[in-house]
Amino acid sequence: MNKIKKIIVVTVTVFICASIGIFIMCNINKNENTIIKKNFGSLMSEVLNNSEVYGLYNVDFTDIEILNEVIINDVESEKRKPSNVVNLPVIVNGEIELVFTISKTFCNYNVSLGKDFAPLLSEMKKNDLNEIYIIQDNYTFYAVSGNYIYKQVGQTVTQIDEQELNFSIQEDMQISKLNSVNNDYTQTAIESLEAETI
Repeated sequence: MNKIKKIIVVTVTVFICASIGIFIMCNINKNENTIIKKNFGSLMSEVLNNSEVYGLYNVDFTDIEILNEVIINDVESEKRKPSNVVNLPVIVNGEIELVFTISKTFCNYNVSLGKDFAPLLSEMKKNDLNEIYIIQDNYTFYAVSGNYIYKQVGQTVTQIDEQELNFSIQEDMQISKLNSVNNDYTQTAIESLEAETI
């Protein structure tokens, strides 16, 4: 009987240690700074090689900044829960031009760098509207700051009136700040890009 107990204890201990190890490794691999370091440079190089598609010309690599995460609120309240998607606006030559997106899964992630809803963010920032609600309704993005409401469909941004909305700001919606540069992310992104272009 003692041998069976020992086997069970050893088996449970090994299982717990293995689970903790997997959990730690997965979290290390999903750290935003690590993901930026591994991926930003190659994605940005691809964007710069196709600069006419993105409207980026004569880019100064040292004039890139990464903002803190912006939260996308879904119109349907049951969908508003912690997201596994991190959206980091990218400022190039003083303008929000791109969004670096990290989609996390259990022990992996996917990344992309593109225009996405950057035109909407850029329009808000140009108008000094830095504390905003970003709301998505299917394929349409909205940015709301006080009485100012902008809508992005495709890459077109227009200002609209409150009467044109079919939803209202809910208490559980989160606000994003467009004036908060993340210095760690920015430094990591520049280093990643420099390593790619050497």
